[in-house]
Amino acid sequence: MWGDRPPIPADEVVLLLSDADDSAPDEFLELLTELEEAVQANLQRNQQALRRIEYLRDRREHGEDMAEIVRSEDKPLVLDLLRENLEVIFDVGARLRQTQVFELAECGLTHAQIAELLGVTRQRVGAILTRRRQGRPSTDR
Repeated sequence: MWGDRPPIPADEVVLLLSDADDSAPDEFLELLTELEEAVQANLQRNQQALRRIEYLRDRREHGEDMAEIVRSEDKPLVLDLLRENLEVIFDVGARLRQTQVFELAECGLTHAQIAELLGVTRQRVGAILTRRRQGRPSTDR
């Protein structure tokens, strides 16, 4: 199975494993950075949405009907901005939750303990872990 290569001495295996662990990226930290960037982008979209709301209110208060208002609104529409905010946060939040579930399980916590800590059901924890083990992305939203 290993061909003509001699086995690796145990002390070298330990070094290889510890080196791999030290250089492995921390998924949780990466997701926190991604979440921070998403929140910053959402703040910008929220500011844009607030300006649009003010504009739309002004148009309505000056007697324009809905057709005139919608036709004159710049793209993306205010509702598109809000939808994008939600989608981004749901996506990153779901991946953050999945990572937390996986790491808590690796720490030896039970499904019930993880569920209680994260405010989800035991079944949700089980589904997240099953999908992760199978290498499939979770549909956790």
